[in-house]
Amino acid sequence: MALRLRRGTDAERLLITPAQGELIYTTDTRKLYIGDGTTVGGRIVEGSGSPDLANLADVDVAGVLDGQLLAYNSSTQKWEAINAGDGVVEGSNYKINIVGADSSIMIDTDTLQVNATIINGNVFGTLTGDVQGSVFSDDSGILVDAVAGRIVGSVNNDTVITQAITINNVLSNNSPILVRGVVSGTDASNLEYSSSRGTLAAPTVLSAGDGIVDIVASGYDGTAYTPTALIKMGPDKYTTAIGTGVMPGRILFFTFDETGAISANNAMVFNRFGNLGIKTDSPAQALDVNGNAVVRGFTQFGTFTYLERDALTPAAGMVIWNSDSTQFEGFDGTNWINLVDGVASVAP
Repeated sequence: MALRLRRGTDAERLLITPAQGELIYTTDTRKLYIGDGTTVGGRIVEGSGSPDLANLADVDVAGVLDGQLLAYNSSTQKWEAINAGDGVVEGSNYKINIVGADSSIMIDTDTLQVNATIINGNVFGTLTGDVQGSVFSDDSGILVDAVAGRIVGSVNNDTVITQAITINNVLSNNSPILVRGVVSGTDASNLEYSSSRGTLAAPTVLSAGDGIVDIVASGYDGTAYTPTALIKMGPDKYTTAIGTGVMPGRILFFTFDETGAISANNAMVFNRFGNLGIKTDSPAQALDVNGNAVVRGFTQFGTFTYLERDALTPAAGMVIWNSDSTQFEGFDGTNWINLVDGVASVAP
């Protein structure tokens, strides 16, 4: 006589929790299960049915697709099919290389190098190799413009980065900046500095005496870098002709003395008229020296005929060479005087 077990469809099996040791046979799947007193539907008896993953009670492969993986789902307490990309968990650590379509390594975890031709996004840390493209600051202002091929100061409203570039030159007799250009005629490579009043977004016209650029030379005094000489360039402080297309200028050369002070006594000025002044702020002649002069070589005075001399607007103390009288003459404030005999020199 045959021993008959509890039997039914697989769906009916899943509606009961068989007692420990109780056997259940499914008539539609032809599999044998044994109860443990707690598992719904019981546990499949080893060797019952085909050895496929689908026959395991904790594996759900319903609707599985090509290329999918199995991952454990703690909420269902089963292994379930997931897409291959879903296997990377946010916040987890992975040591893998990333290769391109041509099988070349784009990210090498062994050498810690990025070999990608194009990188979109942020790069933190040390980057070794060539970089092509523009560079932006934290406020989205452009620092390096790859399209225009130039370095630009980043601007956040009216706040300007005052020191966008620092060059450390550790070699003596070396040029930290070298510009080579190709010229034809008088045009040459430009090193340009532009300034205005107002703001960068809304510039206004400069005033006489404003500075445009200062070139400062500083030396280390044991505590800090202290200025030793200064070149200032800007519109002439005595001009009234600033306007559209017109910006009369001057250049000032200063040195600092033993007290660390700077004044007109140690200044040289080249003004809008082309006059050079030494220790004077507004030179009136081509060379205007406020002080004594030592000339270690010959000095040649201007040569004039009687007619040319008398066309001058002389100032007291002016000295000339009269080519008609072949004599040195000086102006005493009223008359031209022959410096040899002290007699007034009058044209014959």
